[in-house]
Amino acid sequence: MEEETEEEILERSERDPPEILVQMRGIWGGYVRHPMKPQQERLQKVMEDDPKGFAAQLAGLEKQYMATLEALGPRKKEEEAIEHDAGTEKVEELLAEEWKKLEGML
Repeated sequence: MEEETEEEILERSERDPPEILVQMRGIWGGYVRHPMKPQQERLQKVMEDDPKGFAAQLAGLEKQYMATLEALGPRKKEEEAIEHDAGTEKVEELLAEEWKKLEGML
């Protein structure tokens, strides 16, 4: 397994959801391990007392998180994967030709 570079670690940490969002997702989805942490207990109480407010807060955090991911753009590895070299293009052409042949046989 390849070791992550410092740049990859920083990029991953920028993309990780905030801890409050992770905790709220766990409470909302009902997959919190027991015993709960104090913050999880408070969030559980908020959800029980005001489920609509909790859901609205969760939706707001999800929206902010998605906006952050969109602003960061694609990951470096995703960008690299998009780039095709001549060999990749040739393989894609050959596969397309073979697919056309198979379609003609059906």
